[in-house]
Amino acid sequence: MKRLKLILGGAMLSLMLLCSLPATAQQKVSGTITDTKGNGVTGVVVSDGFNVYKSGEKGVFSFEASPRARFIYISTPSGYEQASPFYIRLSDPVSDSFDFKLKRVGKQPSDFIHVGDTEESVYRNYIDGLKDYISNHKVAFLMLNGDICYEKGLRFHAAEITDDKMGARVVYTLGNHDLIAGAYGEEFYEKNFGPVCYSFNVNNLHFVVTPVTYGDKSPSYTADDVWNWVRKDIEAQPEGTPVVIANHHLYSLPDDFKKYNIKGYLYAHYHTNLFYKGNDGISTYTSMSPNKGGIDHSPSSFRVISFDDKGELSSTLKYSTLENHVTGNAFKIPGGVKVVASLYDTGSEVIDAEVVSGKESFKIAQLSEWCWGADLPTKFLSKTKKGDIMKLRVRFSDGSVVYKPLTFREEIKWNVNLGAPQFMTSPLIAGEVVVVATTDDEKAERCAIQGIDKKTGELQWSVKTQNSVRGDMAYSQGYVIACDVIGRVYCIDPQSGKVVWLTDIREKTIHPVLNQGVVAHGDLVYAGQGASLTAIRISDGKIVWVNKDWKGGVSTVAAPVVDPVSEVLLTGAYWTGRFANDASTGKLLWEKRDDVTRISDNSPVAFDGYFFYTSPEYITQVDPHSGNELLRQKINYTVNTRSRPLVTEKYYIVGTADRGVVAFDRGNSYKELWNIKTNPALIYTAPYTKDFQMTVESGCALTGERLYFGANDGYLYGVNVANGIFRKKIELGSPILGNIVVEGETIFVSDFGGNLWAISLF
Repeated sequence: MKRLKLILGGAMLSLMLLCSLPATAQQKVSGTITDTKGNGVTGVVVSDGFNVYKSGEKGVFSFEASPRARFIYISTPSGYEQASPFYIRLSDPVSDSFDFKLKRVGKQPSDFIHVGDTEESVYRNYIDGLKDYISNHKVAFLMLNGDICYEKGLRFHAAEITDDKMGARVVYTLGNHDLIAGAYGEEFYEKNFGPVCYSFNVNNLHFVVTPVTYGDKSPSYTADDVWNWVRKDIEAQPEGTPVVIANHHLYSLPDDFKKYNIKGYLYAHYHTNLFYKGNDGISTYTSMSPNKGGIDHSPSSFRVISFDDKGELSSTLKYSTLENHVTGNAFKIPGGVKVVASLYDTGSEVIDAEVVSGKESFKIAQLSEWCWGADLPTKFLSKTKKGDIMKLRVRFSDGSVVYKPLTFREEIKWNVNLGAPQFMTSPLIAGEVVVVATTDDEKAERCAIQGIDKKTGELQWSVKTQNSVRGDMAYSQGYVIACDVIGRVYCIDPQSGKVVWLTDIREKTIHPVLNQGVVAHGDLVYAGQGASLTAIRISDGKIVWVNKDWKGGVSTVAAPVVDPVSEVLLTGAYWTGRFANDASTGKLLWEKRDDVTRISDNSPVAFDGYFFYTSPEYITQVDPHSGNELLRQKINYTVNTRSRPLVTEKYYIVGTADRGVVAFDRGNSYKELWNIKTNPALIYTAPYTKDFQMTVESGCALTGERLYFGANDGYLYGVNVANGIFRKKIELGSPILGNIVVEGETIFVSDFGGNLWAISLF
């Protein structure tokens, strides 16, 4: 029998699936499935984890359970909810009868919540955010897709994240960190949550939950037993029933599964948000957790997945945890005033928003998940009385109404909203065009590279990308080059928006997600990570070399860099290390895999013939040729942010994960000069950050004595570089994750709300 394969960084690992520990003999089981009125429910799938059966007349079933079975459980049918637990332990009953009760509900909600890797053992406010969302929306269930995490986490979730407390059915899957010490790896999980492999139905959609096959401890199951069960379970449904499979890990499906109507695959494990639809037509989703930043810096969030009667899926990400977040800016435009508002609530939706002044009001329109705006007409402005304060009035679906004054900003030259988030890409100046890129981890429909007129903010062209562009682009040889997260590299003429060439740098693999962006040197551009690290000739899109010397690593957001003197390319892989390749040939020159270097999230820079980068607690200076460290300076900050250090003869300035931006004096043994503490992050992005940390993913821009940076709190900051004294801060309202770009007297800033801003120096 062919075994299922695990896709993990390009490697294929054999899948071991469910069977239970041996028992001594078969056990005769019988019971009934009834509704809350006592009527038998026929045709309900009943299983012992090895074979499947169906209830007969009056809901009666009877069969011989496998000697290795530990549970008898049912697949909740469409049109019903569980009025009793869906499983009974074979060791539990005091009689020989296994009875289940269902509640008839008719048409069920067509949304559910998908969360991955909570890894939590204490109560935090993200749980209230989930509860708020569930209380304001009808959802079929909440799925926690594995890595509840160790005994403490399993106990906590079993006590706090339950059907009763959350207000919806809670569905758990087994993760690699949920296999813990015991008689067998999943024993403690089973005691708290029941079987690790089961199924249920919502409306016309059939969900199948399968377990991981490796983890911190060994599981008790083998491949053939459970894969046979999965086949039998699907085949017990009416032919053609749409199916969604959930597993903590990403597995390729066996070839014979093509005969089933598989519509979706849900997984977690990588701490990332990603949507991908393959040639097989299967919608594949992985989702972050709402309680922290992702390993690849995906924002703290949960995913709401919607489905129709044919099993077609779509999704929306909800960012955590914000309550009635309202910020509004206004600035003059020819003939009037433009309003740009950042409006967001995790638990509810914005119903409508308007500008009010005295007795007058004017509705503004939604432009992206976060952003609303409008050009106020002359008629409205003419009715505004002197002394009236213009305010935003925002109504949310939970019934709350928020009023907030608009702030007039003389510094804003123009603003354009691109309709989708901008992640850790930075505005790129290409002649008279500012090039920006958007992400869409919900449907992969709104991801694009777009050219904006530098002087007016008018959209000049837009190129749809196959998936999200999350890292920096390059401008070289007169072209803009970008790489999306699945490995497609685009070369675009920035004046016309014409795609000059497309090059795919990998096939048949999704992870690691390529977040780090690209870097150009001469006629070559470099993209990818590990086995996909590739040098491409800019003039014709031909591949010059592919890295053969190192593999692996989880997704990094650290931008690659080439030292122009030594022509050494420095890249990284999170949890693995940093790697220096000859930029011309691709030969590996040196690598660093030590515990300090392997958290390779901070973008390195080349300065004065050396590489500089920040590890979580160290500043490092490295010789590009040899890899010898000239400096490893301990600092009292956590820097697992992308924030590219600003290095000059005097300064080393970098954004931190926990305490804003810090500046060190390079000429005085890296003595700390100043520390600007920002507000707590609106959303968390740096890995494992939570609990109101002051994160800065943005790189700084220096012009004269003025230093500018953006932060996860949604502010653009201007400070005096010598002493860190504030000049000004401007609340844009959405997290600023990309680098700040200054050209002449203008600051270009992109934000997570999808806005590109042109702002005068201040």
